[in-house]
Amino acid sequence: MNDNHENLMLKEAGLATEVGFVISRAKTQVLKQVDHVLEGFGFTKHHYAVLALACSVEAPSQREIATYMRLDPSRLVRILDELEGQELVRRERSAHDRRTWIIQATDSGHQRRTEASMALQQLNDNLLRHLGETQRQLLIGALLHLAEIEVQVEQR
Repeated sequence: MNDNHENLMLKEAGLATEVGFVISRAKTQVLKQVDHVLEGFGFTKHHYAVLALACSVEAPSQREIATYMRLDPSRLVRILDELEGQELVRRERSAHDRRTWIIQATDSGHQRRTEASMALQQLNDNLLRHLGETQRQLLIGALLHLAEIEVQVEQR
């Protein structure tokens, strides 16, 4: 079945205008490609996201990462153990609160994150090649807005 036929079927079924279905379908397609790119670096999307957060200027705490990524703390511990085993991150006690672990990327972690980020940027450019810059910004803004709405609903 070709893409045009699939799109026609979705329109006829009314699914092409159901936001949740369209986003779910797009997510599935995009994440397959993201997973493929990240596999080349030995990462899952969770590993990459944790490393990216650890590379930020203000190193986050383990608790902040778990909350931001909506990960079960025990799952995050496994991810951190794996990243530490590859010498990409290190856990350090907070100077302000000895109960808190701060997650910092190592120099190797910064380098691998940069390489993976460049590969993901190439994928982004390919995925969005048919959109102008304004359309890209609108799409990203709309997706971020939808993600923020989800967070607000979950907190109620």
